Amino acid sequence: MTTRRMDDVELVEVDGADAPDDADPRAAARRARTRRLLRRWWPVPVVAVLGVVGWQALTDARERAVVERLREVDGVIGTTVTPPLTATPWGDEPSGGWVGPGSVEVDDGAGGTWLVGASQAEYRSEWSVSAVDPRDGTEEWRVGLGAASGDPAFGTGVGCWPEQEPARAVWCEIATTAPDGTATAVVARVDGPSRSVTSREVVEGEQSTVAGGGLMIRATRAGDVLTVRAVDGQSGEPAWTTDLDADAADAADTAADDVAAVRIGVLGTHPHAPFVWVRQDEARTTLLDLADGRVVAEGAQVVVHRGAALEVEGSNVTRLLGADGTGSTEVDGQPVVVGVDDGSAPGTVLLHRLDGSATGLLRAVDRESGAVLWEQPDLLTRMGSVTVLDGVVYGSSSREVWAVDLRTGDVRWRAPAGVSTSGSLDGPPVDGVSLLRVERDPDSGDDVLAAYRLRDGARLWAEPMPAGVNSVASVSGTLFGFGDGVVVLD
Repeated sequence: MTTRRMDDVELVEVDGADAPDDADPRAAARRARTRRLLRRWWPVPVVAVLGVVGWQALTDARERAVVERLREVDGVIGTTVTPPLTATPWGDEPSGGWVGPGSVEVDDGAGGTWLVGASQAEYRSEWSVSAVDPRDGTEEWRVGLGAASGDPAFGTGVGCWPEQEPARAVWCEIATTAPDGTATAVVARVDGPSRSVTSREVVEGEQSTVAGGGLMIRATRAGDVLTVRAVDGQSGEPAWTTDLDADAADAADTAADDVAAVRIGVLGTHPHAPFVWVRQDEARTTLLDLADGRVVAEGAQVVVHRGAALEVEGSNVTRLLGADGTGSTEVDGQPVVVGVDDGSAPGTVLLHRLDGSATGLLRAVDRESGAVLWEQPDLLTRMGSVTVLDGVVYGSSSREVWAVDLRTGDVRWRAPAGVSTSGSLDGPPVDGVSLLRVERDPDSGDDVLAAYRLRDGARLWAEPMPAGVNSVASVSGTLFGFGDGVVVLD
């Protein structure tokens, strides 16, 4: 068999005066060289285009990953808020002890959650623990506590707390005070999946109850001793007992309508363990270690801020208590309220320091040494609050939104904004993409919800607020609107 080599053949259409001049060898050589270059280099522009597309896809994927990571932080809205805003009514009108946004999240036993709290079906009826659907506030179930509402003229204290996180059970306390000043409380444990009361106790005397870390904790004051006891939430076995000094005169003078003269709670995180916070008569605060009841810190006004124990002294001084609660370093300023916090730069405390200016200074200090890490002026009012995400502090003033690097204090961006119409004690709501705030439209004077991009502060949109809604808040990953009623905004 004879094999012949197949050469490349180029077909060229020849038409009169446009026909190539084959008689010119230089022209023919140029055409041949051009063809060789095209065959060799044609992939370059294609690869360049594909590279641009691929880089954009990679960038988009990274940004989506950042957004999803931020949405795992407690308090961040779980979806991107976009216009137009739809307001869906949430729940029924409260009659007493309403179960609403911010109530205890409890495992429903089927992969979801309920919002659980104490409520009354009708005014002054028996107290119950009820669970509602977190999406629309529809009541799912209700179980009675066998506790009367009490006489409102003399006071009723109501509270429910998760036994642990994530919660499968709640502890609830209904405390009432009789006309003669006698305090009585019903303390009950309610299991979520079984929808049942698993324990119930009637407690006499002035006391306060809370739950956390799998423990039920009770503080009872008798004479000059305040006893704090913790028991295992399920077995009832004692865990620890701590006695604190109490002012007997204050105890005797407690008003009949003040059933919360002693208040306790489980709050914050500590380098070693969460705290049990004990407050006596607005004059004394004690922090106990949740694990063993050890006294960690004590003072007139002790708080937990970004995982650090602090004592607020006066209007512009804070004492850093350190990891063991015995620190004595004093710094100028008061702790800034941090509503949403992912724990970035855990050794950094944020303070608002008065310096004679209209706004004061936002400053960061090391929580152990008190060394000033950075300061920035003209960002935060005295009652302002911030959001901390991914190493950035986000906040707003009356006419501005801003972002500051938490570690260095460098301003990431500052952007002009409309006039704010409502503040937030929990920092500006964020959805992982944007910072949200309620503003007044300069033309109509109506309230609008404005969105500013977290990346650079660009104003993305401003949408009229639904009728009857004048403020917003992020609760359990959902954006709620408040005003004439409660609605879900999406």
